[in-house]
Amino acid sequence: MKNNIFVSKIALVLIFLIAISCEKPSVEQPKKSLELPKYTETGANTFAWIINEKELVIANDNFPIDPHIAGGFDPKTGVFGVHGNRYEETYNANFYVSMENLLSIGKYTMNHTDNYFNYYLNDLSSNNANEDYYTDSLHTGELEITKLDTINRIVAGKFTCVLLQHSPNGVPLEATITLRGQFDYNYPKFD
Repeated sequence: MKNNIFVSKIALVLIFLIAISCEKPSVEQPKKSLELPKYTETGANTFAWIINEKELVIANDNFPIDPHIAGGFDPKTGVFGVHGNRYEETYNANFYVSMENLLSIGKYTMNHTDNYFNYYLNDLSSNNANEDYYTDSLHTGELEITKLDTINRIVAGKFTCVLLQHSPNGVPLEATITLRGQFDYNYPKFD
């Protein structure tokens, strides 16, 4: 009887040791999506975008000649343009929004006719490879203007788009990029 109890205890210890030494299958954590900074509509002069859900770009003031956000708006004609600029030691990235008839808040299709998006990446390293992407009739985007305040000169919006790469002489290439982003712009007074 003592022998059976001893063997039972050894068996339990062995089962316990085997159980704790077994490698548990790893549970893959879901990928956390990139998040844009908190969205504002106060004229904070912010501009940010995410490229292919892999890279967050926030416009900055590292280059004193070109501000991180610039553009203008003519409330009489509806002509609006804004661009965000990020300058780093090895590259300069720009995203442009251009519209012909911005007259109210709402959603606008960006298709390179009157309204378009343009993303330009200037590689400042030794290989100096520049990339130019923009909307066309097949690669479009949507701009949602959420605030248009002509008294305080504020335009704020969110955008999504698929842009097609073009060669330096304007020939369409096959590469595309997907972007989503936002801006909150206090435009200068238009005379």
